[in-house]
Amino acid sequence: MIKAGPKDKDLILDLLTYAFEENLSVKDVVKSRGNNWENIYALMNYAYNVCNAYGNIFLSEDKKACALVLFPDQKKNTIKTRFWELKLVLGGIGVSNVNKVLTRQKLLDSILPHIQDQPPMYLWLLGVKPENQFSGAGTALLKDLLEYSQEMGRAIYLRTSVDRNVDFYKKFGFQVYKKIDIGYQLNFLWKAVSFKQQIA
Repeated sequence: MIKAGPKDKDLILDLLTYAFEENLSVKDVVKSRGNNWENIYALMNYAYNVCNAYGNIFLSEDKKACALVLFPDQKKNTIKTRFWELKLVLGGIGVSNVNKVLTRQKLLDSILPHIQDQPPMYLWLLGVKPENQFSGAGTALLKDLLEYSQEMGRAIYLRTSVDRNVDFYKKFGFQVYKKIDIGYQLNFLWKAVSFKQQIA
């Protein structure tokens, strides 16, 4: 995988917007009125900015897949992050949806797994454009992300509302540690660092 640079931002936002256009969890967050694609694009822009500041953004070697990674323990509330949030509200969520989204986020944050001596690495988004799905790009990127998690000594976790993705992640050693119903089933998965592999 390659670390994304500023020149890759437009490609990444387009890729992620198309990849998550029909995602239940994403559609639950963005406002229902207006242009759906633009609303999702605003959400992806927010996620990009946060991960660029407090995590990392990666592309597969062929640039068909993208991953946004966040280190929650490093995230801070600053004037800049407040500005990003304001842009998200105005451009993607909608003022009338703010309380719902804040309540939802508080619940999701409370379910973060705590693993001794392994700070979390949140795989916020892993996306492949629909026309490039099943090409192996997403699988290759996930394998690289697992190696990266190992090198960082960080347990990797994620959330998904797509049932088939649960089986996909389980193949790579992820475990479901929580399921909740918020109008649809949201699955919480994680994979801890293997210290035997670290020593080797």
